[in-house]
Amino acid sequence: MLSFASASRLTMTVSSSTPPFIFHNIPLQLVMVLPFVVQAMAIMGLTGYLSHSQWPIWVYGWTIMLSSGLGTIVANWISQRYQSLEQVEVALKESQEKYKVLFQTLPIGISITDQESRIIESNTIAELWLGIPESRESSLHQYPEINPSIIRADGSPMPVEEYPCVKALRNNQAVYDQEMGVICSDGILRWFSVSASPISLENYGVVLVHVNISDRKFAEQAIRLSESRLQTFINNAPTPIAIKDLEGKYLSINSEFAYWMQVPAEDVLGKQDYELFPAENVKISRDHELQVIFEGISVTFEDTVPLPDGRHTFLITKFPLMDDHDSPYAIAGIYLDISDRKQSELALAEVESNLRIANQELQKLVDLDGLTQIANRRCFDERVIYEWQRLYRERLPLSLLMFDVDYFKRYNDYYGHQLGDQALLLIAQAVDQLVCRSADLVARYGGEEFIVILPNTNLEGAITVGKNLHRVIADLQIPHQDSDVSNIVTVSMGVASDIPKPDQSPYVLINQVDQALYYAKQQGRNRSVIFTD
Repeated sequence: MLSFASASRLTMTVSSSTPPFIFHNIPLQLVMVLPFVVQAMAIMGLTGYLSHSQWPIWVYGWTIMLSSGLGTIVANWISQRYQSLEQVEVALKESQEKYKVLFQTLPIGISITDQESRIIESNTIAELWLGIPESRESSLHQYPEINPSIIRADGSPMPVEEYPCVKALRNNQAVYDQEMGVICSDGILRWFSVSASPISLENYGVVLVHVNISDRKFAEQAIRLSESRLQTFINNAPTPIAIKDLEGKYLSINSEFAYWMQVPAEDVLGKQDYELFPAENVKISRDHELQVIFEGISVTFEDTVPLPDGRHTFLITKFPLMDDHDSPYAIAGIYLDISDRKQSELALAEVESNLRIANQELQKLVDLDGLTQIANRRCFDERVIYEWQRLYRERLPLSLLMFDVDYFKRYNDYYGHQLGDQALLLIAQAVDQLVCRSADLVARYGGEEFIVILPNTNLEGAITVGKNLHRVIADLQIPHQDSDVSNIVTVSMGVASDIPKPDQSPYVLINQVDQALYYAKQQGRNRSVIFTD
């Protein structure tokens, strides 16, 4: 039985839904024992001193009433209290189930240790990652023993005093996001970001949270390896290489680029082209870089850049460096110094130009008549074949004029060969100026004989040209006192015209015009004769 001294510390509480009653401030124990005390007093006759009056009956009646009333109140209170405890127990069980499901299904490893860093509870992920046995009743596992191979972020072994759980216990302070590599029981290296927080309960150590960051770490290692390989390639390349960001700032250059600029690499990094090169070079470079950025393509161009040791011509290739989303994040440039090659090309171009001029001059010497400076027989033969084939394809006419200086042998005998040569020169130049179309050709056919090619000219047109040719020669007024037809130099001329045919050669037309010339001489000279079939 509880004494009143001890019971006075416990008071009955009634929920807000229970109606208040007169005994709500009475200690619970007193309320519970009061009916039994009253009944015992009545049974034991402790009210006997009132036996000579009406009090015994009155007291006994009130005793029965009090006992029944107080018993009912106590019973109701106990029933309500029991129901409340039952509801709390159900809610607690549901909360525990939710906690268990959450604890076991979180995608992160959670472990709880005791004060000796021994793991006393873990979720499924932690057990899988750290190799913790499913049953822990037989033995507890110390964190370092489960993970014998733990390394720092730099790959060096991690001593026990650096473990997050040990530091958290030692300093009684939470440790957040410490990176560590763990060679797990399956032999696979996994990387974790570990946080440890002390638990302020007796016999508990810390709660450990492991977040698997292996994918991120391996991706970072792959990126570092790729960047290292790229940098090794860049540094050992025999040509200048530079990498810029999308704004044009230099992120990286190799030693060849620094040597090319004749400045330390740190004096270039972070700068843009306008701080290093003339405006015209900057514009050319930036225009191509924008094309690389917006079109995602590689471009190659030439640019001549002034450098400390003189002007250099570079063949520059720029291309984008793409991220995982196939978007450019930087621009790489390879600069091939072609200054020597360019100078060789310029020298070669100059040589070729001189050679072309020399060939043209040589061609003139080959195709020109040395005396009259018009086309010679060789040039005529080539041109007449070419025009015959061309006009055959186009189905157009080809006309020839052949003329001969009348009594030229007498002229030489009378005036001398020097004046004879001068007369031929004057005639050739006059006729050459008359026949001025680019396709036309005046040639010295031999001695004092000349021939004219008139492509795309019919017979009527050829006759007109022949008349004009007689006129310009007469206008020269070259004296010829030993001529039988005139006191000035005159010519006899044959005219022939035809549309080229596949079964004929141009020499047929040449023979025709030659016959016409012969007939002109036979008919008295100083005239033109048209060939007719």
